Amino acid sequence: MFTLDRGRVDTQLSLDLHAEALGWVYNQHERDCSKCGQTMPLNEKVKPSGRSPSGDMTWQHFYPCEAPKRKPRAAKVEVVVPPVKSTERRHKLLPKVLRKLAAGLNVMLVGPAGSGKTTLAAQAAQELGLEFSFISCSAGMSEGQLLGRLLPVEAGGTFGYVPAQFVQAYEQGGMFLLDEFDAADGNTCTVLNAALAGKFMALPNRTDKPLANKHANFKVISAANTFGLGADRMYAGRNQLDAATLNRFTCATLECDYDRELEADLVPDSVVRDTCWKLRDLVRERKFRQIVGTRDMLAAQACRNVGEAYREIFADMLVAWSADERKAAASILEKLPC
Repeated sequence: MFTLDRGRVDTQLSLDLHAEALGWVYNQHERDCSKCGQTMPLNEKVKPSGRSPSGDMTWQHFYPCEAPKRKPRAAKVEVVVPPVKSTERRHKLLPKVLRKLAAGLNVMLVGPAGSGKTTLAAQAAQELGLEFSFISCSAGMSEGQLLGRLLPVEAGGTFGYVPAQFVQAYEQGGMFLLDEFDAADGNTCTVLNAALAGKFMALPNRTDKPLANKHANFKVISAANTFGLGADRMYAGRNQLDAATLNRFTCATLECDYDRELEADLVPDSVVRDTCWKLRDLVRERKFRQIVGTRDMLAAQACRNVGEAYREIFADMLVAWSADERKAAASILEKLPC
């Protein structure tokens, strides 16, 4: 119990005295370590190291300092939307994705299979100069695949913490893609809510440092075939995601449709290209439960490159279509050269 002058409680002084009694506190201010000179992250465990000549408390890392030399604080830099600088053809949605990322938002790309969502995320990472990593989500994906696991990797088979790729990108910077995001279990994805909305995340398996701090250059994109509201006739393996998780992508949930200009560059054979476009228009007009995407066009072009005939290529592409659907497409296919 301590008494302060004039009966007024000085909050910071109280915290300092409390820290001296405990020997440690969780850092709540921007402080430099008195030992290594580094700025200590918020919510990191720190301990008092003495007092300055002016009488103020000085602090240092609670755990051994990682850096032996003093490093200056990084200057704050204004975020600028990078231009699309590559000469290679980029997806038409890339400039908008870069703007959303520059605004500090999490991006969710929603579109049909084969529309270039995964490629678009990789292109964004390339334009920003960030390392690209991803996970393909499913209902069987565990929290450990996102937060890291305890595995017998230490000497003598002792269990040690092994970080997941998401954690590495979160702490060290990089572009992380949550691919097939709407196939994940909605409850599992809630473990990411704090990380996506704030500047830290809990890592219960990392007992020596259970709080991860978000790197300034961490970016996240998710790719989905639905808006996370559950399965439909086409994408039957999709799940309903929690509304709180979906809210982490507010103002940056973007529809990602096929890019015909990009497809024209990727598929030089005009017969392959035009036939695929006509089949896609037919599918949309008749509401067939079929896909004719960029991936299908690339596969057809690859078959053509090894000498397969047009009619053989498209007969194989439509092999799973119903008899009625193939009949509707006959008027397109019968115009193909042999």
